[in-house]
Amino acid sequence: FRMKKLLSCILAAVCALSLFAVTACNRKPTMSNGEELDPNRVQLYVGNLYGGYGDGWLYEVKERFEKAYADYEFPNGKTGVQVWINSDRDKYFGTTMMNTVGGMTDEVFFSESVYYYDWVARDLVLDITDVVTEPLSAYGETRSIEDKMSDQQTDYFGIEDGGEKHYYMLPFYEAYNGLSYDIDLFEEELLYFADTVSDGTRDFVSSLSDKRSAGPDGIYCEVCAANGYDYGKHTCDDGLPATYEEFFQLCDYMQVYGITPVIYAGMFQEYINKFLPALAADHDGYENTVISYTFDGTIDNYVTGFDGDGNPIEGTKEITSRNGYEVFNTSGAYYALSFYERLIRGGYFDSRSFNDAYTQTMSEEAYLRSKKDNKPIAMIIDGSWWNNEASEIFVNMVQESNNEAYSQENRRFGFLPYPKVSAEKTGAPVLMDFNYSACFIRKGIAEEKVDIAKKFLQFCHTDESLAAFTMETSTTKPYDYDMSEEQLSSMTEYGRSLYNLHTTGTVVFPYSDNEIWRSAVAMLDMTKRYEAEINGITYPKPATVFKNQTDMTARTYFGGIVAKYDADWWESTFKNYFG
Repeated sequence: FRMKKLLSCILAAVCALSLFAVTACNRKPTMSNGEELDPNRVQLYVGNLYGGYGDGWLYEVKERFEKAYADYEFPNGKTGVQVWINSDRDKYFGTTMMNTVGGMTDEVFFSESVYYYDWVARDLVLDITDVVTEPLSAYGETRSIEDKMSDQQTDYFGIEDGGEKHYYMLPFYEAYNGLSYDIDLFEEELLYFADTVSDGTRDFVSSLSDKRSAGPDGIYCEVCAANGYDYGKHTCDDGLPATYEEFFQLCDYMQVYGITPVIYAGMFQEYINKFLPALAADHDGYENTVISYTFDGTIDNYVTGFDGDGNPIEGTKEITSRNGYEVFNTSGAYYALSFYERLIRGGYFDSRSFNDAYTQTMSEEAYLRSKKDNKPIAMIIDGSWWNNEASEIFVNMVQESNNEAYSQENRRFGFLPYPKVSAEKTGAPVLMDFNYSACFIRKGIAEEKVDIAKKFLQFCHTDESLAAFTMETSTTKPYDYDMSEEQLSSMTEYGRSLYNLHTTGTVVFPYSDNEIWRSAVAMLDMTKRYEAEINGITYPKPATVFKNQTDMTARTYFGGIVAKYDADWWESTFKNYFG
């Protein structure tokens, strides 16, 4: 009897499993939004790197595109397209995907850490010259995508072949690394600088209506002064620290009132390693920064020595592929290190920032909760995407407190324009994008899908889609596009501050067709340029060094960088490229 019962149980289990298998096999595939595959339409498969930008922006484009091409007829007799979105962090990471893309079902991609010339050399991507150069007249525009790109972008992405320029990819997003600040906290605690000086030191405002200092750009914003600095109506940098001295004066002032100035993710030292060259680029300027990876031109920020006060003496230096190592010896690099040495030694960081297990989401959550927990933190060092990346944290805080004041729409943050070395250096910001983001169509997709894939890529770059991306993610696209007052007013304060920087500043991308640069992008990347060699020891993380070695100075560390990347190293590494 027991044996029969056991056999009956096994048979029942097998039947149940068989039924489940049949049910599972018959179940239609679904996207992350729950949408099922539509057998009556043709699917366009899109692979999206799911990082700080998420995929909400892509679903928004998908909805509009499918509607616009609902009557599109395919050779197989089907009508209409279904954009099928696959999002993943690791699968669609550029350096990883380069070896797997040939076997993927995805046809259009949005990724980062994509080394363009390597992909083209391996014949992995479709020629999209027509997508880039044709006017977007189908969408009511007169410009092409190429018209919206900077000269630096077209020079890099437009590859000359047979006397003609060919495009194979487009830049995806625009990202900066630096400090973001809590506008609500700055207003509540009156942390803005006033347009007055007492005993050689700039005063702080005593009320929100006080006239503020001109800020890092050195220009008073008459619009904001007239409306009482209502940043909901207009964004400017008045009252923010214009110089390194003012920045640290602000940090000292914060600590007096129990405010922690800065937090960042200790696990990801690259955030700091990107912040340093961002500071350097803002000091060095566009031309000097571009030469630092094209290795072609004369820089005027070359350090020839130090004066009696310990400040670098600047001179000119002609840079070629033969002496490219000289770009490591620039005043911007030294000043960035001096800023960071002071930031560390002054004790201005939240202590968790030096924990190697402290992730970016941990630091973002700590930052967002700090004011609510009466342990306010004023600024965070992160990528400009952090506010979008933290969307779920905002939602959780609203649900926990049942208070919409903690929502992403109602919390007010801004990206802090980089302070300058001195008041003489104030001016429009120079911003550095380090992430090598790109979008493209995989080579080898079905011929009948090429046209709709190209149309989708074009559609993603209409003015409407560029603005929609900015409204959805509170970040910017690396193109020239305008947004209406209505669109700007629908955005978060943080998004408006980034768009303001996008329109008033100059963005530098690490783009170069120099053979040395192309052969060793990972080695020569701006984030690697702060590794030093001192007394035979290599130091890859300046933040850790300044924290743990109290006798290490910015000048000593800077000397270690110059020593590591010297003429002998350059010669032995790149001599095959000298001709």
